[in-house]
Amino acid sequence: MLAERFLTLFHELHRPVAIATSHSFDGRIATENSLILLGHVRAIPGEAPLTAMFNFQYRWDEAKRAGLIVNTTPHPGEESVYVQTYRGLRYSVVDFLPRSGAQGNVVILFGSNVDATDAAAEFVTSETQMAHLYQLLRLRQGAPIPSFELLLARPGHSEQLATIVAYRCPAGTGRK
Repeated sequence: MLAERFLTLFHELHRPVAIATSHSFDGRIATENSLILLGHVRAIPGEAPLTAMFNFQYRWDEAKRAGLIVNTTPHPGEESVYVQTYRGLRYSVVDFLPRSGAQGNVVILFGSNVDATDAAAEFVTSETQMAHLYQLLRLRQGAPIPSFELLLARPGHSEQLATIVAYRCPAGTGRK
């Protein structure tokens, strides 16, 4: 289970963390610790104010009965909507924010389905993937991580690691 994986990791690092899922979310969570939200706004309605400011957003397509990721400001070569197909790619998003006025960070992981959310969790817990992210963001190993958003893709029914499709960093960082 994703929550257990994160609890184990943070325990090994001796770092306090609060984790919220659709089954455990309480809008009153206000800790001095890091906070990890597992799920999209349809599953955790209380995270809507946080995710509304991000570029990659979850939407539910009632007609197709499927989750999709909307790219609110596509860059050249990017799609405006990423739709999962039965045997095609699964899309997920990683949002990262240092907590203002508090210690710790906020990480939001969600995907077009549960497998995609799991791919996002695997991404942020993989040393190889995080080294690639540091390279992409032009950071030295161990440097503080700025706010960022990642759009990831992984083939359906696959154990293959997710790849970065697109990313955003806040204005003024000199990055995409």
